[in-house]
Amino acid sequence: MMLGFCARSLLRSYGWNFLRHVAWRHPLRTLRAVVLWALRGQRALDPPRRTEDGRIALDDQTMVALGFCMKPLDPPCPAGRANHDCTYLERGVSATACRGCPIGEAGRRVLAAGAPFYIMTSAQDILDDLFRPAIDEKRYRAGVFGLCRYSFDPFTVPLLIANMHGTLLPFEEGDCRDYPTWLRADEGDKEEQTCFLARHWSALLQSLPKAEDGAGRTTWRKQGNVLVPKA
Repeated sequence: MMLGFCARSLLRSYGWNFLRHVAWRHPLRTLRAVVLWALRGQRALDPPRRTEDGRIALDDQTMVALGFCMKPLDPPCPAGRANHDCTYLERGVSATACRGCPIGEAGRRVLAAGAPFYIMTSAQDILDDLFRPAIDEKRYRAGVFGLCRYSFDPFTVPLLIANMHGTLLPFEEGDCRDYPTWLRADEGDKEEQTCFLARHWSALLQSLPKAEDGAGRTTWRKQGNVLVPKA
């Protein structure tokens, strides 16, 4: 699966940009990451640190990111679908679709705790917004990411190159399970709403600080495509 994904990606701009900006600039780190992945797969990733009460130790270098495909469809997300926007988080406007939206619920907790929150869209944007800053600037050192299982291996290798700790949470419904479906979603064509198993979603929320644990942080801003707490 991984080799097929890489071969097909070489025909697209994302693949060439990954080679240009990551693999060719950091050949030894890339080789090490590929070897680790070949030996252990996703188990090569160390999970993010936990606090004494078992919650994820969130800070300004620990990202939580969910796919745009988790946005509601009926009624539709007021911010639109294949983008990095959230009307509720960015403007404090709560529409009918925002009630129970997993992105708004998780994002509010993450940002209130002082950590960056990212709505993932295309592979190219993830390269520019997450992987390159993590690798070149050490901006991020850990993360929790909601993904389709098909993306696990291609996501693991860049995290290993960046020396990031990471937990990958699989979607259980509506997820991409082959390259053509993944490619359509990568281009913003995603008709299904993805979701976790109820027990996985409950476990994720329990691992995040409550909003009131955020040391008084109530506002946030966009830094590029990533939502970050205001100082």
